[in-house]
Amino acid sequence: MILFLFAFGLVMNQRIAPLIVSILLLFATTAYAADWHIRLTVTAPNDPEPVRVDDGNVFGRLHDSLDGQDSHDLAEMPPPDGSMGDRYLSIVFPHPEWGGSYDGYSSDFRAAVADETQGDSWIFEVRTRTPGIRTVISWEEGAGNPLAALPRSRIRDAATDAILVEDTSLAFSFTIENTQEVNQYIWEYLGQEAPESRGTKTMPWLFLLL
Repeated sequence: MILFLFAFGLVMNQRIAPLIVSILLLFATTAYAADWHIRLTVTAPNDPEPVRVDDGNVFGRLHDSLDGQDSHDLAEMPPPDGSMGDRYLSIVFPHPEWGGSYDGYSSDFRAAVADETQGDSWIFEVRTRTPGIRTVISWEEGAGNPLAALPRSRIRDAATDAILVEDTSLAFSFTIENTQEVNQYIWEYLGQEAPESRGTKTMPWLFLLL
């Protein structure tokens, strides 16, 4: 009780109140820092049975991950040889800057950040041995994600910079002709809205302290 009255007295002091509110707003922002991930899938719907599908592709942010290569970034298996290789269809996160014997990865995690308003982008490629096929790229947010990344994400064509999907929470797939053996796209995460943008929806009791 004594501590509460002391804190209340500080808040009522006009010279201390702005500092207290700034600290609380910072806390409101960092409260959104959390692990999250999104799974990408590519299918070739016009294939004869069995339809080609690759659904083992995941990216996002983890508290124990690095922005560079680490154990969370799993290497993509090379395409099979022979006739089976003709049915090759895969999503790959390319990282030639990491070196090594792998030219792509099936998962690409970055470090979780204290300020979740910071955006980021992930390059992913659709690779195939049969260019010109129609493919469907779809996605889903990981179960239990504490924040919604999809409403703050969009997809661009890396070659033309055209926005293919403006809001990934309104459309969960898109169909495209993959005209080359390697077709590159960019997933742009815009970051969460700042507390000022969310207004009183974030922590309405903050403004009772003024």
